[in-house]
Amino acid sequence: MKKNVLIACLAAGLFACNQPEKAAETTTENTEEVYVNPFEGLDQEALLAKVNEFEGKVFKQDGTMDVTNANLLIEGYILFGDSYPEAAESANLLFKAAEVSLGMNQAPRALGLYQKVYKNYPEFEKRPFALFLQAFIYENNLGRLDDAKLTYEKFLVEFPDHAMADDATYSLANLGKSPDELIKEFEAKSKKES
Repeated sequence: MKKNVLIACLAAGLFACNQPEKAAETTTENTEEVYVNPFEGLDQEALLAKVNEFEGKVFKQDGTMDVTNANLLIEGYILFGDSYPEAAESANLLFKAAEVSLGMNQAPRALGLYQKVYKNYPEFEKRPFALFLQAFIYENNLGRLDDAKLTYEKFLVEFPDHAMADDATYSLANLGKSPDELIKEFEAKSKKES
């Protein structure tokens, strides 16, 4: 019996002694993962290559997203866009940063990035989307309906023939309505047409 107690005490002592080291190692590893920015200090070509590499780490084949790497990827996109604003890829990378931010429920960050793309890249083919998505974020993520209204109206003035013009018109007409109100209106309209 004493032998079993002695073995149990030794095992518990060894287990206890090993635990803090493992916890410290885990903490150190986690701290390094969180604070290491893999994009710092790279030249333009290396930075673009690293961003492309990280895209493969973030977007998995099963449709899920690696959140830690997604946050790092956003930083890489922004670093490239800010460091090389005249590069052909900058507008698209900043737009992607906004998309990923929005997908991660970082609406204020996404809004700022869409504003930057819209303001700084007048020739960018996705510029109309950058403006429309600002209005969408104001309306659906931030609840700033006055800003949403102004931005949808601006979109319709600047891009009246764009594919998203009908969506902007619909959004303006239904701004601030609850899903229940929209369903009731749709049902009433359907009854009239029947």
